Amino acid sequence: MLAAITWYDWFKAAHVLASVVWVGGGTILVVLAQLTRRENDPVRMVQFARQAEWVGMRVFSPLSLLLLGFGFAMMENDASPWRYGDFWVSFGLGVWFASFAVGAGFLGPESSRLAKAIAARGPEDADDKARIRRILLVARLDEVLLLLAVFDMTAKPFL
Repeated sequence: MLAAITWYDWFKAAHVLASVVWVGGGTILVVLAQLTRRENDPVRMVQFARQAEWVGMRVFSPLSLLLLGFGFAMMENDASPWRYGDFWVSFGLGVWFASFAVGAGFLGPESSRLAKAIAARGPEDADDKARIRRILLVARLDEVLLLLAVFDMTAKPFL
């Protein structure tokens, strides 16, 4: 019954939904980036870099902020059994901060700059190929951290 659901439950559901879309979307984006790179099609690479930047800034950034907000709402709720000192909470906050900083500070802006560089020079430019590899490496590492955070949030190790 909907009336029996507490605010804590609503906040937790919204937190988990934001996580599913953010982390799942990021995983798919990493896979699609690898497939697009293998195509070696300059037009497609430019399109993908622009789309990745758009999704990162307009979907992933707001979702990550919603995730954080609902997480805080859950923690501050009187029904919450958790404390900020719990390892899994601290780890999750640390991963969130690192991922948000990497996404907003590097992945989004660098994808945008790369799209412009590839459009001007083509994907065969050695510098652009190195930038693509660097972006993909950072994106994969970021995604691994996010997946570890999902494990951390669900398994609650060291509890």
